[in-house]
Amino acid sequence: MKTLTLLLTLAVFFLPETGSFAVEEEKPALPTYPFKSGERLVYDISWERFLTAGEGILKVDDGEAILEKNPRFRFEISGRTTGFIGSIYKVADRTVAWFDKSESLAEKCEITIRENKYRKKKSITFDREENMATYVIDEREPEFYKITESAQGPVSALYLFRMMKAQLLEGKRAFVPLFDDRKMYDLNITVLGKERLNLPFGAVDTIKTVADLKTEGVFRRKGEMTVWFSDDATFAPVQMRSKIMIGSIYATLREYRGADINVIPAQVMR
Repeated sequence: MKTLTLLLTLAVFFLPETGSFAVEEEKPALPTYPFKSGERLVYDISWERFLTAGEGILKVDDGEAILEKNPRFRFEISGRTTGFIGSIYKVADRTVAWFDKSESLAEKCEITIRENKYRKKKSITFDREENMATYVIDEREPEFYKITESAQGPVSALYLFRMMKAQLLEGKRAFVPLFDDRKMYDLNITVLGKERLNLPFGAVDTIKTVADLKTEGVFRRKGEMTVWFSDDATFAPVQMRSKIMIGSIYATLREYRGADINVIPAQVMR
């Protein structure tokens, strides 16, 4: 995946020197992203798309600048139970991640899981100079792990995949190098084909994929997760499905802003 990072990162150009004057280095142009600051995706979380159990939100904002560091995105994922389910099983999970815009690489990820009495906090900080990850759970001593130079975190992997649409072929696999839960591995994502979905706000043509999760990630789930992405320039996740012991849990996009999702007009559907 080293070549992937090279493709996503634009070359740095230099101004020519003139006489004995010092010349400043030009800042590299930023990659073109299918998402932007202000994007907000809101999902209904349900069992078998029948019993609504909660709500999930994915947000993209500009991260705070730190000294001379590159500009960055701030990603936030939150999930909570609502209604009757929320009264008997309270969930309030939240993940915040920072992503270097110039290098298209994860900088840090902080995950807070609250599910009834279960509590867990973990953070991953990526050191790109040393290719090391600092991993901390709750208030324990930090642990250090070797990572590849293009390693992503559990949240940035989703957004990096959204940048790979042009490379996807049906029946083929894409790979995203991922570090999570003390493990470095390639997240395998297989493209299954195209499918039109009827969503609460209209019909959307999608590209259906399945990812093989080997760690608990953001939602304390392992195994296969099916994700439908809008078949447009935004390539936004509009539906997700994770199988459980009985049936499946769905996250279906209910509303959105800051994303140019191609919704099919009603007359075209007739």
